Amino acid sequence: MLSALLAAVPSGASAANDPAGPSGGLAADFASAAHEFGVPEPILLAVSYNLTRWEAHSGQRSSDGGFGPMDLISSDTIAPAKGSGRGAASPVAVSAKHTLDDAASLLDVPAAVLKSDVGQNIRGAAALLGKRARQSGVPTGAIGQWYQVVAAFAAAPTTAGANAFADDVFTTLRSGAAATTSDGQSLRIPADPTLTPDTVKTPRATAADVPAPECPTDLDCRFVPAAYDWSSADHSDPNNYGNYDPAERPSDGNKITTIVIHDTESVQTSSATPYDQAIAAFQDPADGTSSHYVIRSSDGQVTQMVPTKDIAWHAANWTTNEGSIGIEHEGIAAQGGTWYTEQMYQASAKLVRYLAAKYNIPLDRQHILGHEDVSRERTTNFGAAHWDPGPYWDWAHYMDLLGAPIKATASAASQVVTIDPRYGANQPPMTTCDSSGQNCVALPAHGANFVYLHTAPSADAPLITDPVVHPDGTAGTTRIDDWSDKAVAGRSYAMAGQQGDWTAVWYGGQKGWFYNPNCSVTVPTRGLLLSPAPGRASIPLYGRAFPEQSEYPATIPFDPVWTVGPIPWTMAAGQSYLATGVFRAENYYARFDPAAVPSNHTLVTGNTDYFQISYNHRVVYVKASDVQLLPYNS
Repeated sequence: MLSALLAAVPSGASAANDPAGPSGGLAADFASAAHEFGVPEPILLAVSYNLTRWEAHSGQRSSDGGFGPMDLISSDTIAPAKGSGRGAASPVAVSAKHTLDDAASLLDVPAAVLKSDVGQNIRGAAALLGKRARQSGVPTGAIGQWYQVVAAFAAAPTTAGANAFADDVFTTLRSGAAATTSDGQSLRIPADPTLTPDTVKTPRATAADVPAPECPTDLDCRFVPAAYDWSSADHSDPNNYGNYDPAERPSDGNKITTIVIHDTESVQTSSATPYDQAIAAFQDPADGTSSHYVIRSSDGQVTQMVPTKDIAWHAANWTTNEGSIGIEHEGIAAQGGTWYTEQMYQASAKLVRYLAAKYNIPLDRQHILGHEDVSRERTTNFGAAHWDPGPYWDWAHYMDLLGAPIKATASAASQVVTIDPRYGANQPPMTTCDSSGQNCVALPAHGANFVYLHTAPSADAPLITDPVVHPDGTAGTTRIDDWSDKAVAGRSYAMAGQQGDWTAVWYGGQKGWFYNPNCSVTVPTRGLLLSPAPGRASIPLYGRAFPEQSEYPATIPFDPVWTVGPIPWTMAAGQSYLATGVFRAENYYARFDPAAVPSNHTLVTGNTDYFQISYNHRVVYVKASDVQLLPYNS
């Protein structure tokens, strides 16, 4: 996105006063605040750019609890639980870095004003930066000496995190950047390739503090640790100790079988969580979520935050978390065509190839999943499952980069098909709405990775629906976040019918029909199909594969949230679904360990075997004892 927007502006030019840029509005707010509080305007712009890409998100809270283009964080912000997959979701307080309250105090205005007033939000951040600079004796005109001020503004819980943020800000200052916000305001930072930050007065993370990243040697990669056992954590709660669990995968029995692709979008606010903001959130011990890696949109830089041997809380499903590596990609799904740059795709594919080789992970869509492919664990809040990276992630291109293109693996007679629309030419209509589901607008025509599913072989037939997405029974919609009626590239399904140019697959307990002239959007695929065991009208499905209560040792107190219970979907007689994996029931018991050694961490294994199946937009689990295996499709 940014490479096409970088402008060769003389290094002495002001971003706000650049004659090629706009006057007034956001640019004027930055220029005015920088002048008022003695902050170099490029510094103020670059700090905001790395936190929010200059977006205000209409006053909504970002996923790390911040507000406005400066991501100022309030002391009374409560973040909705993101669902680590460790147990019951509950609200958690966001970190103690109350930059919004401090800024409001300096301006002598109510903190609420800084949440909604963009100009005051920028003034507040400028006041904080200016105060820190005066305390440190940093002169206004010496931009390189502002490194220590920027690092302090990050208020990161670790030296590595503060360094990483300041490094990113100064990288932006050297290379320059430009972007147009969602409300149409264009800003730019002039490039200054000669700028050298003065890091002498700023504490630096040492090799002893930060391990080497697990990355290919030719990838721009660094390690910034996610939160675990920070001294501020409330250890009276055995679940409150950070954002991941130490483990020794795969030697401890937790096999790494899957890689999950995310974007950094906050579903609760429908706003993007840019690169540095996501890194800051994962460093916050109260955030309750993490990912092994985060990848930057503009240039594909990779930040590792959790060692791959450990279990990150990224997929909102503990069975998935136990056996997966999570990779966050900077971006927002509804703007995916802008955020998902070729640099990002290339870096991500290089990283995934490296990890797949290290852990012997097959390079196919049964093992390289999107977050949208993962179901919730339990019935509670089941319809609110994440849907990233969304329709604009080019799965076909990504699998090509992995050296594992989507292609036919069976004869045309196979009863399994894999969805494979031509991304660029496939431009289905989509809409996006505000967080209340209102004020929907049409998205621009753009390549997409899915086909719509209809209730009958006709474009005039309603879209299929799902009761957890549409509990009122209404039909599916063209909303970008409505996953009830979309079959995504690379996902495979059992055929349920063929009528002229229309193909049906079994999808979420019903036939979903899509236009498929000359089989142009599918390829035949090998696979093992399952249906209910003889005599069963329907069988339950599960969101996770956990042991039964009786199978836990006496040394582990059973938590009721581990109870094995069905989810709101079933598999009916006469239908068939593709098996995508085999699982033995297990649950990695993990609690706070002050020595950071998983001595009190135990992998509990049950006696029940499960199949993972491709059910609808997501993969779910069925007990092996409940199904019969159909003849293998080849």
